[in-house]
Amino acid sequence: MRILIGSPVHQKPEILALFLQALERLEAPDVLPDYLFVDDNDNPTSSQWLADFADRLPGRVLPPLSGLQQYENRSDEHTHYWPPSLVWKVAGFKNRLIDYALQHHYDALFLVDSDLILHSRTLCRLVETEKDIVSEIFWTRWQPDGALLPQVWVSDEYNLFHREEGEVLSAEERAHRELQFIHQLHIPGLYEVGGLGACTLIRRRALEVGIHFGKIPNVSFWGEDRHFCIRAAAYGFPLFVDTHYPAMHMYREGDRIKAEQLLLTLNGITQSENDPSSTSSTPPEITIPRDLRESAVFAKYATDSFVVPPAFSGPRHSELHAPPVSRPKLTLSMTICNEADRKLAEVLRSHREYIDEAVIIDDGSRDDSGDLCRDLLKGIPLRLIRNERASFTNEVELRKQQWSETLASYPEWILNMDADEMFESRFVQGVHALLAGTKADTICFRLFDMWSPTHYRDDDYWQAHRYYRPFLTRYRDSFPYKWKEQYLHCGRFPDNVLELPSEISDYRIQHWGWYTPAIRTAKYERYQQLDPDARYGWKEQYESIFDPTPRLSLWIDPDREGVKNQHEAESEDTSGVNSVVNTGTNIQDTIAEGTHPARAENRIEAIHTAEDVQVANGVHLVESAPVYEAANSANPVDKNAVAKIAGVHAIIGSHALTKSEIEDALYGKGKGEAQGMACKLCGSSNTTLFHRYEHFTLLGCGSCGLIFRNDVDHIQPENMIAEIYNVKWVAMRDSAAASTYGDHALFGLMLLDMFSPGKGKLLEIGSGTGEFIHAALQSGWSAVGIEPSIDSRAYAKYKYDVDLLPGFWNGDTETETEGDTALSLHHEYEAVACWHVLEHIADPVTFLTDLREQLQPDGTLYITVPNKNSFTNEAYGAHSPLFTEEDHLYHYSEHTLTRLLEKSGLRPMSLFTRQLPSGLDALIQAHPLYGELTFTEQMGLLAKLQGEKRGHELCCVARAI
Repeated sequence: MRILIGSPVHQKPEILALFLQALERLEAPDVLPDYLFVDDNDNPTSSQWLADFADRLPGRVLPPLSGLQQYENRSDEHTHYWPPSLVWKVAGFKNRLIDYALQHHYDALFLVDSDLILHSRTLCRLVETEKDIVSEIFWTRWQPDGALLPQVWVSDEYNLFHREEGEVLSAEERAHRELQFIHQLHIPGLYEVGGLGACTLIRRRALEVGIHFGKIPNVSFWGEDRHFCIRAAAYGFPLFVDTHYPAMHMYREGDRIKAEQLLLTLNGITQSENDPSSTSSTPPEITIPRDLRESAVFAKYATDSFVVPPAFSGPRHSELHAPPVSRPKLTLSMTICNEADRKLAEVLRSHREYIDEAVIIDDGSRDDSGDLCRDLLKGIPLRLIRNERASFTNEVELRKQQWSETLASYPEWILNMDADEMFESRFVQGVHALLAGTKADTICFRLFDMWSPTHYRDDDYWQAHRYYRPFLTRYRDSFPYKWKEQYLHCGRFPDNVLELPSEISDYRIQHWGWYTPAIRTAKYERYQQLDPDARYGWKEQYESIFDPTPRLSLWIDPDREGVKNQHEAESEDTSGVNSVVNTGTNIQDTIAEGTHPARAENRIEAIHTAEDVQVANGVHLVESAPVYEAANSANPVDKNAVAKIAGVHAIIGSHALTKSEIEDALYGKGKGEAQGMACKLCGSSNTTLFHRYEHFTLLGCGSCGLIFRNDVDHIQPENMIAEIYNVKWVAMRDSAAASTYGDHALFGLMLLDMFSPGKGKLLEIGSGTGEFIHAALQSGWSAVGIEPSIDSRAYAKYKYDVDLLPGFWNGDTETETEGDTALSLHHEYEAVACWHVLEHIADPVTFLTDLREQLQPDGTLYITVPNKNSFTNEAYGAHSPLFTEEDHLYHYSEHTLTRLLEKSGLRPMSLFTRQLPSGLDALIQAHPLYGELTFTEQMGLLAKLQGEKRGHELCCVARAI
C-alpha cells in the first residue's frame, strides 16, 4: 500500500524539529511512505529542518511545494487565532496535496498537522482499521484553564453530544451526553464521529469522488476541516476516530517541553533495546511489549490527555479560535432583604473581585443592608433600587423588576446571585477567561447547600449540587425572554434562558441560606406561610429541614487551605459546633434551644454542666480502645470523665479530664480543640469528626482535607500489622495470586521501567507476599525487600523463592536480619518502593524523610495509597472498606499527599489514580447515582474515574527537591 504523508508547514523551528523526529519513528504497514510538505515557513531555520529531514530519508521526501508566505500565525500562550484568509489558504494547501496523491496514484493520503507528536504505531493502526476516512485522536486544552477536548466532534461546528432529529435536550441531559462522548473517547477503540481533522488517513476511494477542503459557499461553519467533513457525509463516507494511540498536541510552550522529554525517553528506550551490552545473557522472563511501553511514556508526558473534567464545560467556536479580546462586562444582579447580619458582607467582598458593576434591589430591608452594599462596593458602579415594602411574597414580580432594572444598565453578561450565595475562591481567577472563551449565552453551575460553616447537606432531599442551574447569561436583545408565571419558585432568570446556547462549568457555588438553625427555622416558617400545601415546592423537603440527622459532607476549598477558617469569626453563637455522627449538627444550638430530635438513636439531652453528662442513647460513657490502653497503661484514662455525645469526643490528650476541660470540649472552644488535636498535616484546628467506628474514630480537616485517626499519636502499627497480616491474609493473597501479580507487581515494574530505567539497587518497604520483589529480580534489578509479617515472608520464600528481610523500617538503623543478609543504608538506592504502606505509618513525615535520605541523588520513590477521593469512598460513604480498615491511619488525596511530600523534602514527578475493573459491579450497585450499566458504559466509567483522579488507588512517583 503506497501512502503519501502530507503536511502544510508554517512552524517554529523548535516545534517542527520535534514533529519531524516523531515522523521518523513511524512504523510502516508494508511499503515505506513518502513525504510531501508545503513549505510556507517565514523562518529559514524551519525550511532548513525540512531539507535536513529529506537528507536523512533519501528518496522518500519529495521536493516541497512552496507556500505564499503572506501571513504570520498569531498565537500566544492563551490561544491561536486563525483569520478566515489563513483558514482558506491552508485549505488550498491541503487540496494541492490531494491533487498530488491522485495524480501519482497513491493508495492513501495521511494529512497530519506539524505540531503533533505521533505514536510510532499510529499509521499502522489507521491502515488496520480499513476505513476510508479515519483520524487518530489527540486532546487539547484550548484555554489554559479550560477542559481538555478532542479534535473530533459529533455534529455541527463542535457539538459533543448525540441528539435525535427533533429531540429537545435539557441542560442536564446535554451535559450527560457530552460526558458520555468524552469518556468513550478515552477507551481504546474505533468510533464513528461527525467531524474530525488534523491527523487523518484518507484512502484513494474517498479522494477520487471529489472530497476536498474548499469552502462550501452556503455553509458558514468555521474551518476547512468542517467543510471537508460535510462533503464526506454528502458523498456517503462515514468518518471514524481511532483512540488506541493518542497523539500529543504541542499547543503551548509547556507542551513543547513535555514533547522533548517524551522523545528523549523513547530514544533512550530504543537505544537500550539496541545495545547488546545493556542486557544480561539471560533474557528476563517478564517483558513488556514495545508499543505498550511507548504508550506508557506518552501517558506520562501527555498525562493531561487522560484527564476528563467532572463536568464538561465544552469549547465553543470562540474558545477554539478567537484571539484574546477585551474583558467582557460582568454585571452582578441581586435582591436583598434584611441581610446585614448574615452573609451579605462576605458575599459582596467576594463578588467585587471580578464584577464590573452591580444592580441590587433592596426589597424592603429594615436594617442597614443598603448602606452595607454602598460601603462594600465603593468604587464599583452601583444601581441600588429600594422597595419600601417587601414584595418577595410575589417572587415573579420581584424577579421581573430585578431583570428590568438590570437591563437598564446595558449589561453584557448578567450574574444573578442571591445575597447568601458565593462562588468558591478559584472562580475569581477563572471567570473572565470563562466569559471571553465561550460562544454559549447561558452558563450553568452547581449549588451546594451549606448546613454548617464546614459541611454541605447531601441526602435524598437536598441534591442541588448534583444538578446544573443557570446563574450567568449573556443578554441577547433579540431573544424573546419568557417568565414562569408563579408567585413562588419562579426562577431567578426568565424561564427560557436555557433555549439559548448553553454550557456547564465546574466552578461551585456555596449557598449559605441554611447554615444555622435560626435561619432554617425562619425559612421553614416562611414556606409554611407562603406555600402551606407545597404547591410550588416539595413537601418532604420542607419537612426534612428539621431532620436531626441529615447526611452532610465536608466542604473542601484547596485554594483557601492554610488560611484560618473563613467562618471562625462568626462562631461566637455557634461555638462547640461539631459533626454529630458525621452530620455537622450544632450541639450548642441544640442544647440552647432545648431541641430533642425524634430519632432515639441520636437523641441529645440538654446539658448545662459536666456533671449533667448522662448515659443515654447517643450520650454515653465510652471505653478507650485496647491499643490505646496498651500504649498508655502507665497513665490510664479516667473512664468516668470521658464523654462521648453522639460521636463527639471529649478526650484531650491521654490524661484524665477535668470538669473545665469537658466543659471546654462541649461548649467553649473551637472545633479542633473539641476533638483534642490539630490536623497532623497542616496544623489547622479546623478538625471535626468524620466518623466513629466500633474500635476507632476518624477526624477530618476542613482546611486541607486530610482524614486521620484521632489516636494516631498513640498507635503502635507493628502490633496491628502482626494481627492483621496473618495466615488468613496470606491465604487470601494466594487465592488471587495471578491478579495480584498482574495488576500490582507488573504495574509497579512498568512504573520503574518508565522512571528508573537504569535497573540498579531497589529497596521495597512492606513487600507483603513477595510478588513485586520477584518481578523486579526477574527484570534485572538488584532488589531487596523488608516485610514484618512472618507468614508473608514464609509464603514469598515458598512461592517465589524470594528471601525477604524481617522487621520494620526504622530510619537510620539497620533492619533486623537473619543469617548473612544485611540491609545497606548508605544512600545508594536508585529506587525505593512502598506500595500501600504509607497509610499505615503513624509518623509519615519522618518515614518519608528517612526514605529520601536512602536514595541516590537522582533516585526515585514510588508510592501507592488508597485514594480518599475514590469512587469506592463515594459509593459507600463513611462505611467504605477503605475507611473501615483499622490499620489505615491516614487517608490521602492528591492534594494532601502532595503536601506531605513537600514537608518531607520530596516533589511528585507523576501523580495519578487507578481503578481496576474487578469489583466494579458491586461499586456501581452501591452508588446512588448509577443503575445498570452495559459493558461499554462500565469501561467508560473506568476511563472517567481515571481521568477525574477518582480511582481506587492513588499512585505517586517522587524525587528529592
